[in-house]
Amino acid sequence: MSTGGRAWFTWPTSGDPRAPDEAAFKHPVPEGAVPAVPSFALVLVDAQSVDYVLLPNERRRWEREPGVGADAAVAGEEPVTWHEQELNP
Repeated sequence: MSTGGRAWFTWPTSGDPRAPDEAAFKHPVPEGAVPAVPSFALVLVDAQSVDYVLLPNERRRWEREPGVGADAAVAGEEPVTWHEQELNP
């Protein structure tokens, strides 16, 4: 993740009133193997199919080739092949 991306997790709580001091957005960013800040979470989504719908006239579906799991794909052990299909909206 980029340095700028990691910096987002050090910002003040989202949805709270904005502090008048911009220094609240200038915290040091953890580098390398330093443990992640408490507000960081990693989520792994193992999608089998993805639908894209743009009403009123476009719909597409991408389906992952059976047998390839997210664990193997993330580890680079197996290539992931997706098949695209146009659908009626």
